[in-house]
Amino acid sequence: MDQLTEDVALGFFEELLEQEAERMRVPIDAKELAIACFSTFKEIVEQNAHEVVSYVADARESLPPWSSPNGDVPTMSELRGNCR
Repeated sequence: MDQLTEDVALGFFEELLEQEAERMRVPIDAKELAIACFSTFKEIVEQNAHEVVSYVADARESLPPWSSPNGDVPTMSELRGNCR
């Protein structure tokens, strides 16, 4: 993760913490808490990203083989019901 992406993710995490603290009416220093817990947040997000991409890869592998002489890609409606 490059520095800009990490800064954006940290800001997002801080905002989530602020929203949750307001909802629960718990005073916190969201910036400090976000910094302290960021490595865990980042690990969870990276794991979730891996699972999502893995799910897409598995779904693609379950599609039936097809070939198109004109290179058209089948539509979702054409594929519906053809997955394992």
